[in-house]
Amino acid sequence: MARPDLVERSLAEYTGVQSVVLDRASSRLAVRYDKARITLTDLEHLLTTLGYRALQLQTVQAAQASL
Repeated sequence: MARPDLVERSLAEYTGVQSVVLDRASSRLAVRYDKARITLTDLEHLLTTLGYRALQLQTVQAAQASL
């Protein structure tokens, strides 16, 4: 399993990933990406390759809609 800071940097290097923010206190990773250049499935695969897995995914729009 890669160190969390390496996960953040590794994801940020991929084409289509616009920003990556790791909140170490909550162990959450926020990724902004261009859906035309990289898919959610690709991001999940990258996390798996680094030794992690996505437990829950939601978009900003879905989060705002629930408010």
